[in-house]
Amino acid sequence: MKNSALLCLLAAGCGGSVEAPPAPVTTLVMQTLHLAREEPEGISPGFNLDGWVSNSLDTRTCSKDDFVDTSGATGIDNQLARLLPLIDLAGQGAVDALVQAAIGEGRLLVLISIQPLEGDRVALGFERGDGVPLLGTDGKVLSGQTLALHPETMLGVTEGTRNADGSITADAFALKLPIVVFGILYLLDLPETQMRFTVDESGNITTGILGGAVPVEQLIGFARQAGDSSGNDFVSTFGEGIRDAADMERNNDTGVCDKMSLAATFDGVPAFKF
Repeated sequence: MKNSALLCLLAAGCGGSVEAPPAPVTTLVMQTLHLAREEPEGISPGFNLDGWVSNSLDTRTCSKDDFVDTSGATGIDNQLARLLPLIDLAGQGAVDALVQAAIGEGRLLVLISIQPLEGDRVALGFERGDGVPLLGTDGKVLSGQTLALHPETMLGVTEGTRNADGSITADAFALKLPIVVFGILYLLDLPETQMRFTVDESGNITTGILGGAVPVEQLIGFARQAGDSSGNDFVSTFGEGIRDAADMERNNDTGVCDKMSLAATFDGVPAFKF
């Protein structure tokens, strides 16, 4: 039932015999996307993905200290934040700047579709856009424009709840998160993504945040691919750090964690798709 409703959402309506027309679909495009950092020390946005508040003595999470967010919530999982400064140096430029440039060039466009369901429930769809968008004087994607869909469009689908404060909390879902590192666009596999965002009175997404855990071997593969294309040995540079930073899904047989937590913030503006 859920899958059919979500497929209808992404198709902007369903055909066949229905008792009433589907609720209108709102489409937005991510205007910014930032991998969340440790700013200041020990503080980071994100989610408590594993349900534990851990420290360096906690073997359940491979002995990793969790973060606290700006509201004081504890147990925030975002070990990638501790690797980002090293990635910035090796890439000769901040990851955030590369990601924002990719959005402006149309290589990293994420469209979010929202359709009301019964009560406070909503259907959510995430698709990859295509083509160069129109930008404002601030270099960000302009609101209200029509964007094409990428041939490999689907990034994820789920349902969520519209909360009393106007925010939307997504049910955990599998998301392919586009990200640019060393000039190359990768799709991170986040099997159990958590997400929360608010759509304000102007129809813009504000205070968007997502969190998930990416397989360590996928990150090692990205480092190998980036190294092959640039003539650098990024596996030697980052491989040990990636494995050491892993903090999710501990393998009881080996005592090693197979995934690394991350968090990202985003905002967005209204758009149309074809």
